[in-house]
Order: sequence, then C-alpha cells, then structure tokens
Amino acid sequence: MSILDKLERKFSKFCIPHLLAFLLLGQVAVYLMQGAGLVDVRDQVLLGSALLSGEWHRMFTFLIIPLDQDLFFFLLGIYVTWFIGSTLEKEWGEFRFNVYVLTGWLLSVMASFIFPAIPFHNLYIYMSLTLAFATMFPNFEFLLFFILPVKVKWLGLVMWLGL
Repeated sequence: MSILDKLERKFSKFCIPHLLAFLLLGQVAVYLMQGAGLVDVRDQVLLGSALLSGEWHRMFTFLIIPLDQDLFFFLLGIYVTWFIGSTLEKEWGEFRFNVYVLTGWLLSVMASFIFPAIPFHNLYIYMSLTLAFATMFPNFEFLLFFILPVKVKWLGLVMWLGL
C-alpha cells in the first residue's frame, strides 16, 4: 500500500469535492469584479515580498486570477480547464486531485518565498493539469480552431517545451 493510499484512508474526509469548480467559479467572480472596477488583479498576484509585508491574502487569491482578459478566450479557458480537471478528478478520485492541486499551491507559495521579487500566477498549476491530462489520455483529440483535430499529446508536448 502506497503512502498516498494510507493518506487517503486517513484524510479523505477532509478533501474538497469539486475543488476545481470552486476555483473556476472564483475566476468568474474575479473576472466580473475586475470588469466592474472593483478588483485590481495586480493586488492578487502571489509575490513573496508582499507576503512578507503582511499581505497574506495573496497566498489564496492568486489561484482565482482569470487566465485571460478577453471574454471569448476567458470562457474557452474556463471550459477547457473544467473539462480537463473534472476528467482528472473522476480518474484519480477527489482526494488525489486535491493533493495534486494543493501540492502545486504549496510549491508556488514556497517558490514565492525563495524568489520574493518575482510575481507568481496560477498559470503553471493549470498548465500542469493539462500535462497530466495529456499523459493519461494522449490520444484524446481537441478541435483546434473548432476544425483541426489535434491529439492532446502534441499539445502537451508544445506546452512542455514552452515551460
């Protein structure tokens, strides 16, 4: 029995069901508040120096920063991220998906303390979900520009090379 199995048996009651849905709803709320002029996204970015000066909210708010400002690409990104994340959550189970996302969050926070002047975004956490999806389902096809079928393994390779 692996350590993850042991942790799941002991702590599965603490996992957050549909974690990604809550994060994406948070992105929609921030997108709408930003459009209304109520929120400045620059105040939400994870920045180690800001954390050290007492702005602890950034540890959590960077997770719900919208990935794009254009409405079409924002909605497309929400849909694709939801599709990929919900598929991974069904495949892995809620607890393992929570561990995956929370590990990405924890590593991002730790990196912000190591490099306090560099702003950290949620992009890498969501990109890692896409890479995990491409690893698990390499022959799944997305329609690029709603026309061209492209296997997710090639999109994952391009994304990995971009990292």
